[in-house]
Amino acid sequence: MIKRFNPIESSENLKKSFIDYIRSSFSISDVEYSRLFVKALAKESIIAKGPFLDIGDAFESGNSLKQLIESGLVSSVFTQLEGSIPDSEKEIPINRSLYKHQEEAIIRAVQGKNLIVSTGTGSGKTECFLIPIINKLLLEIENGILDDGVRAIIIYPMNALANDQMKRLRKILR
Repeated sequence: MIKRFNPIESSENLKKSFIDYIRSSFSISDVEYSRLFVKALAKESIIAKGPFLDIGDAFESGNSLKQLIESGLVSSVFTQLEGSIPDSEKEIPINRSLYKHQEEAIIRAVQGKNLIVSTGTGSGKTECFLIPIINKLLLEIENGILDDGVRAIIIYPMNALANDQMKRLRKILR
């Protein structure tokens, strides 16, 4: 029979091992202080809290940006963004599957349709509007019609988020 990994049991074993390590690292000659030290180490949540289990949302996968490029839906210039760094280190990886809602947002935007994206934290909402904006600019480059002018205004609710996304855009467009 295969024994499955038990995160609760593993967490308890780690805590016990760490407590044993701490106890053996400090030699307290006073009997009463030694007893209080051992008692304090045994208190719940003094060494570690948890374990905490986190269940991430499973978002349905769609096609990759590379597949959308090959289908002619988005600009092939995407492959040149971010230079020659490995795809896994890119802000917008070409080969990684997009989430289905990201792919659908890109398709709708390319078709000139409006869209609203309402989905969970960490689901890639930014890519739902960022990729279509960049795609539009790249298509203008491909067609030789890119000129000065405002194409999009991106409004963020917090300066920290705006600054973070500005850094990200600089990496993508360098």
